[in-house]
Amino acid sequence: MAKRAVCVGVDEYAERVIPRLQGCANDARAVATALTQRFGFPEADVKLLLNDRATKEAVLRAVDWMLMTAAPGDVLVLYVASYGTVMQDRNNPGELDEVLVMHDHHFQFNQLRDDELVDRLKRLPQGVLATCIFDGGRLGPMPPPSGPTLFGAPLETHGRFLAPPADQPDLAALRTRPLPLAPRLRARRSDDPQFLAILACGEGEVARESSNGGAFTVAMMEALASNPSLPWDEIARLAGERIRSFGGQQSPACFVPHPLRSAPPFGGAQSSGAPTHGSSSYGSSQPLVAPVPTGYTAPTGPGLGVMAGAAAVGVGAVAAGAAALSHWGAPAPAAMAPAVAPAVVIGGGNPIDLALANFSESDTTVRICHALFKVIPFAPAPVPYRSLGDALRALYPQADASVAQRAMNLAASEGVASALKGLSVVDSASTGIALFSGLKGALGLLRGQGMDALETDSQQGVDAALKLLAMSYAIYHLYPGPLPGRVQLFHTTPAGQQLSMFYATMDVALPFADNAVSGAGNLLGGLMQRYSGAAAGKLGAAVGGAAAGEAQGLMGSLLAPMEGVVQRVTPYAKQAAGAVSQHLPGALNVADKVAGVVATGLDVMPIYRYLGARAAAEACVLLASRGM
Repeated sequence: MAKRAVCVGVDEYAERVIPRLQGCANDARAVATALTQRFGFPEADVKLLLNDRATKEAVLRAVDWMLMTAAPGDVLVLYVASYGTVMQDRNNPGELDEVLVMHDHHFQFNQLRDDELVDRLKRLPQGVLATCIFDGGRLGPMPPPSGPTLFGAPLETHGRFLAPPADQPDLAALRTRPLPLAPRLRARRSDDPQFLAILACGEGEVARESSNGGAFTVAMMEALASNPSLPWDEIARLAGERIRSFGGQQSPACFVPHPLRSAPPFGGAQSSGAPTHGSSSYGSSQPLVAPVPTGYTAPTGPGLGVMAGAAAVGVGAVAAGAAALSHWGAPAPAAMAPAVAPAVVIGGGNPIDLALANFSESDTTVRICHALFKVIPFAPAPVPYRSLGDALRALYPQADASVAQRAMNLAASEGVASALKGLSVVDSASTGIALFSGLKGALGLLRGQGMDALETDSQQGVDAALKLLAMSYAIYHLYPGPLPGRVQLFHTTPAGQQLSMFYATMDVALPFADNAVSGAGNLLGGLMQRYSGAAAGKLGAAVGGAAAGEAQGLMGSLLAPMEGVVQRVTPYAKQAAGAVSQHLPGALNVADKVAGVVATGLDVMPIYRYLGARAAAEACVLLASRGM
């Protein structure tokens, strides 16, 4: 039996408008110490992610590590102390998604949604005891904003709940609509009762901080110190009594299968001694709850939910590029939206606008992309726009004139032009391969020649290597800073994730299906080792002598995240082939018969020009919004 844990605590946030918390890192340290000192978790198997180390990508990677070798009888723990917030469910506009607010959270560009995590939990082997504890978030309709929250002003908080900004029309509507929370975490798997969810508060309540940590975590640690064999129901009862004895209105919620209600937590204690919560003691002079804000009353009525989440899964799976981000939806009706600044207009003529103008929602290229992203459940839904100005209004509606000007200046930069050129060349360079293998393979199928007509593995390998180099080249020129940071910024945007998922599905998982299934997270590494020389020569000849060196330098930081994306999209590759083949023109409509034909058939479409233009637009919006 193995025991592994990931403990996350986030007090500090990259977005300076998010107010700092005071006890989350202390909470995570205390839980990690308790697991190792009292419950027999090896120190090497307890990962502690605090503050700037607790990015969305880092948390997903740590959870992947925890789940990678999970087997029946193992004990896994995911503990998260941070803000919680809500966003409208992108799949069901009548419900809310819950969001764990990580260090690099951004309401437009980067969110760790609960359904991203819970969906992975379904793949855990039966018999794994998984305990997820979340000290953050709240339930109940949001109170009205207490003041303006324009860009640059602190966001509104209630305990460990971070309210969506009130000055963004699509998020402001959430305050006026009592949408129910989709019960992701509560609907535990029916095929395996070995899953426990422990939440910091109940209906209509707020997860609050004490002077030395989260009110729930401090109380939970006291209960465990008194008796490490207490079942979770009893721990929750004692913790709630402790919190209420100091005037708190917080009742911890436990979702524990009946067979485990009398079982000790974390697989049972294996050592003596009572670890303390950080450096603080639990004397009665230390209240467990911070004062309730003046004028605030815990709301009643339909609950919106507590912070929820679960673990991601997969060998080598996902960095930020595979995570599903938000779908912002249409702006709220005028009657529901607060007053906002007039729309900012950006003049046309920049290379992004010129590229996007070629693609309407009815174009085959756009419909192919939409079909693919509908099949992959964690893909961000495309936001419609055909210019940089539209992208800015859709993704960052509170932008003022200075942000708009910054975005326009970035769009006119040499870096953006280079990135667009690199991705456009990929479409042009691979057309020859597509015309040979795609059409030849399709006609071969019509003549009954079957798979023998498709002998393009080496050609498709060069093509895959070339496109990965071109993406690396584009990222190198779109973003500033250290190379790993550029990759992270790229995968922060929805278009960056979509471009990665399209590449991983159609250029890797589909044509190399057998290798993708059995490659153990090293398929791209093998392709690049074999074909990068030929691909680099093509890219350098088309774009310029320095292109190959710039691309290869950044590709070292891109390769591992992209391996994870390939692993995640591979189960959906065949379904994606069927979906996109319905939009292929002419003879290529038979391509759904053979996955490889679909992949090569797509090479005649300007997919990378389209997604590349969107990636460039969203890079400008992101950098302008952050003042970079």
